[in-house]
Formats: sequence, structure tokens, C-alpha cells
Amino acid sequence: MIHDARRTNDYTKIPKAVNTFLAAVLDTNIVDVDFPACRDSDAYFNSLAPVRILYALARLQTDSKHASDFLYKLSELQPSNHLNFLALSKLLLEERHWRAAADAALRARSLREFDLATTRAVNNTQKALHNNGLPPDFPPNLHDNTHRFCALPFTDIRILSGIHKKISIFHCIAAAWLPISFSEDLSWNSEDCQELRRSILEGDYRYCDEYRCHFLREGTLPLKHNIADPYLRNIIDNNLVVLPKGPQNAQLGYDFDCNLSCPSCRAKVERSDDATVATLDAMSSELIVPQLPFIKWLHMAQAGEALASRHSMRLLKALTPEKYPNLKVNLLTNMSLVSQKKWEELGESAKCIKTLSMSIDGVTQETLEKLRRGLKWQRLLDALKFVRSLRRSGELERLDISFMLQKDNYLELSKLLEFASEWCVDIIRVAPLVTRGSYTPAGFKEVNIYHPEHPLFEECKAQVQRCKELHAKMKLRKKEIEASGRSVPEIMWRVW
Repeated sequence: MIHDARRTNDYTKIPKAVNTFLAAVLDTNIVDVDFPACRDSDAYFNSLAPVRILYALARLQTDSKHASDFLYKLSELQPSNHLNFLALSKLLLEERHWRAAADAALRARSLREFDLATTRAVNNTQKALHNNGLPPDFPPNLHDNTHRFCALPFTDIRILSGIHKKISIFHCIAAAWLPISFSEDLSWNSEDCQELRRSILEGDYRYCDEYRCHFLREGTLPLKHNIADPYLRNIIDNNLVVLPKGPQNAQLGYDFDCNLSCPSCRAKVERSDDATVATLDAMSSELIVPQLPFIKWLHMAQAGEALASRHSMRLLKALTPEKYPNLKVNLLTNMSLVSQKKWEELGESAKCIKTLSMSIDGVTQETLEKLRRGLKWQRLLDALKFVRSLRRSGELERLDISFMLQKDNYLELSKLLEFASEWCVDIIRVAPLVTRGSYTPAGFKEVNIYHPEHPLFEECKAQVQRCKELHAKMKLRKKEIEASGRSVPEIMWRVW
């Protein structure tokens, strides 16, 4: 059937042919292609088997031109299937078509953002571009990290909810940096977690994205022999992958309840039903509460708005300084419900909240109300007045702003600096826009100004540089600015 489709150029038959073929050989190891080995990564193996089959199907064609033509046509017919582009990228890489292979890999990752298979495809093709004298899309990683140490898999846990609301865990501060998660065994010392820790101790970092993680890309992780912390020193010296203590930092990203419907995140307001709330309550009782005595920082809630969620509010109200004296909470919030009244409702639990990470993608009324759909400008200003008073009194130790760079707000970068200073913000985090399934591929391409092919890419880079220059000047006036009651925020750039 597949050869018939190619011979007659009737490529509309290909999807049906592929489905027939997959059903026949899904359990058969028909070809052993040289994909990197990986232990127990759902995202990777779910992608791997079909990609191997698609690759084999392409190789059944009479020559390399027909092989790539087969996958190109299949990608045109199924443009939202990342597996087609993964197979195409591998084939083009073997045929030494470096640029085309890189483009196919980037397309695959745009369709499946936090996935080990797409990440490895991008990294392999970017290295091929660099090694063959072609400009890569991202700065190459030229550092040897073998003798460096990342503590995150030994100290941090992030609890997420993905497809079909299935709970999974991973061990990094950014899903894009470590595109591998575990959903079968959620325990702190599972075999999966042990394997991840082994990759750090042995220095191969095989599960990390060396391009997106700026610590790996810039070679700034601490050297193993310089680690002085007694707990981590013991881990390194004895190659411990089964840990005697629970996590020190926990990030909760499984509760999707939110009172806003921001375009970058969701199409509508989300409210959990009673059954879902009961499930989340039971999960947190089993997975989170037993670890609270070890946890120093609890980050809530990275998938929605904790103050709008029945489950997250119940968990938050259970945290008091008397019960957990060493625990501090970092609350990620869209600011729509932050007020003195809400703090009074939280009672003693409010004293555990030591930092606020405010998700604000616009610093003018028009942009804010467009990108934070459902939040009014005046409501934000009222909330900012309240949290500034908490920061000045010392009740809050830190105020952060998270700002996702995109087409609608890149011209506000310089205004963001002044805005943050006025409201006594300590840190600004600027990151590229990521897709969470709320955009169509075409829609995301339109607003993702960070992509090198976007028509405003160079202008955006210029705005970033201008903001950096203004920030440098602001730091020279630090004493004067702070004397006026404002702040000189630090900026953490995850772009350029």
C-alpha cells in the first residue's frame, strides 16, 4: 500500500497505510536505529517506538530522495504530529542535510515542548550545524560539565499534572531544562530518580537540555570538589542516589484551577469539581504532607491560581509557623485575589508566605488586560499597593515579577524596569513564551517573537539590549533610587 502511494504520488493514502503498518508491527523490533539509550522516560519511549517505525518505513523507499519525500509528504498531511518531524530530522541528519534536519527537529519540539526525544533531536541537529560551519539557532554548548554538580535532583521535587490530569514528578526548576518526568513511581527514591541522580554524579547529564539550561550552556555549575555543604558533600563522596532525607524545595504545578483565562495558558476559566478536589486532597496527603518537615521552600501554585482553588487554599491554610517552623512559601500569583482581606482569611498561614512571584506580562493597562484576561488594571494596582506595604514592613522577604516575552509586550521591557522599581520588586524574570496547548501552531508562531524566524526577532533582541543598558545605568544610581523608597531590581534573563 505504501509503495503504491509513492508510485502513484497519491500521498493521501499514506496515513491509512502507516496506521495499517503500525498495527501489524508495533510489537516487532523491525529495525535498530541509533537513538540514544534512556531508562524509563514515558515521554521518550512513547515517541521512540513510532519514530523507529516511521524511520523504517522511509528506508523501505527505493532511494534517499524518495525516503525524505515520503516523510515530507506525511508531515504535510499530518502537520500536528511531532513523530513525523522526529523521523524526518533523523533521516535528514544521516543524509547530511544539516539545516533541513535542524528545522525538522525544531518543528517537532514546537509541537511537543517538554519531551526528551524532541529535545535530543534539537540538540543533535544544533551540534551538527555548529560542527559543519553553519550558524546554529542557539549558542552552542562548548563546556565540559563532567566534573560539575547540579544539586536539584538531590534537593528539589516538582509535582505536575499533565495529559489527562495524570500526576508526575520531575526534579528541576524548569521543565524545558530537564524534559523528563516520572509518573509511575512518585516516590522520592524511585528507581527513576536514582537513575537521574546517577547521570549527575557521573557527569553525563544525559537527560538535561544543555542548550536551554544556561548553567550547562555557560559552564557555571559548581565544581564537585568545591561543594562544601555537608549533606551534598556526603552525597558526592559516597555516590548516593538513595537519599536519607526528603526534598528541601517543592514546586506544586498540578492544580489547574484559575480565575483568569490568559491567552498563553488556557482558553477558559478552570474550576475543579468535587471529585477532582477530593483526588488532589488525597494525593497531597500521601505525597506532599509527609515531606513538609524536610521542605524549606514550598512553591505554590505553578499551574493555576492558588488563591482561587479550593484544594490549594485548604493546603495553604494547613501550613502554620507553629507546625512547620522551617517552612517558607513562595506564592506564584496573577495578583487578581491578593488583598488584605485575603491575608486575613489565611490567618496564621499568611505568615508562612515569604515571597510572592507575580505573573505580570504587561505594564500598561491595554497590554495587561489583554494578556491577563479577566484582570482589571485597577485591581492589579490595588494589589500592588498592598504587597508593597508587606515588602517594606519585612513581612515579605522578596517580590518577583515573571514576564513572558512575546509579540504583545516586548516593547514594554524598558517600562517594566521602572514599573518594578516603583513597586519595590526585587527580581524580574524574563523568559520566552512557551506553549501549553492553548495556541494553535500558527497562533503560537505569530506571538513567539523569540523564534529566529519571527519577523520581529531582531527588533526584540534590540529591545532586550536597550533594557540591559538602562538597567546598568539604574544600578549606578542605586543609593539615590533606594533612598526615594523604590528598588533596583535584579533581572534574570532566560533570553539571549
